[in-house]
Amino acid sequence: MQTSCVQYPANDPVIVVHRSIFELCERNYTAAAVLSYFAYWHNIKLEMQAKARQANDVAESHGDKRTQDESLWQFHTEEDIEFHIMSASRKTIREAIRYLEERGFITTGSNPIPRYHFDKTRYILFHPDVVNSHAAELPNPSGNSAARYGKIAARYGKIAAAIPEITSEISPEISRSPPVVLRTTSPRRGDTYTPGFERFYEIYPIKKGKEAAWKAWKKEKLEPRCEEMVEAVRHHLEHNTDWHRGAIKHPATFLNGRCWEDELAADTFASLGNKRFIEEC
Repeated sequence: MQTSCVQYPANDPVIVVHRSIFELCERNYTAAAVLSYFAYWHNIKLEMQAKARQANDVAESHGDKRTQDESLWQFHTEEDIEFHIMSASRKTIREAIRYLEERGFITTGSNPIPRYHFDKTRYILFHPDVVNSHAAELPNPSGNSAARYGKIAARYGKIAAAIPEITSEISPEISRSPPVVLRTTSPRRGDTYTPGFERFYEIYPIKKGKEAAWKAWKKEKLEPRCEEMVEAVRHHLEHNTDWHRGAIKHPATFLNGRCWEDELAADTFASLGNKRFIEEC
């Protein structure tokens, strides 16, 4: 494996933008970087969708409801995007998102699950077919530009190969191992958020204090209990009257206070037949 003469920190975020995406966004680098970020997460959501669909099929075959989220909507705070693309202010990022939506590359909206109607968070739905359709119409480089581009591609081909392609299929890079680009990292500590924590944070209605919530998640060692935690949040969303009035604790407070153990959760989980959750809590 080729190494660099520069010693980068572990899990140091990297963003690489394909020239085709740069041209597709009319040389708007911020828009191209944000689009690449959404494309990366769309591939991850495709993997999560496949697993959720499989779990729902099993539940349905046993007469249970399909409780796992199969949608491809993704959520990112402006702070997360700003940290990962490393090149723009939040105002510029908002302008880039509006541009991408006007081009039809993404759709923005609210929480796609009707029962979470009070969640005012902005969600993103990436449209790979639209991106691919427009990218196919781009002219190929010619003449000196083509020669220069060919040299660049040859020199950095190995780096570019690590980037998941914008496609509706699950990329081989993701299926083999986590890519080294656009990693979901904590900006303050440099360690990687786990998939279970990301699922919990994605469904939690308040998107504040992610770093504090991550610390609480690790302290309580909740990664193996990810499905139970997600189900606990869903229950609170449906039945917690305080939450319905808008009195929702920050995710770190919810975790540090072990609020998933509240009596509120017991009746619902018993009705769902999930007695193991109650016993373990």
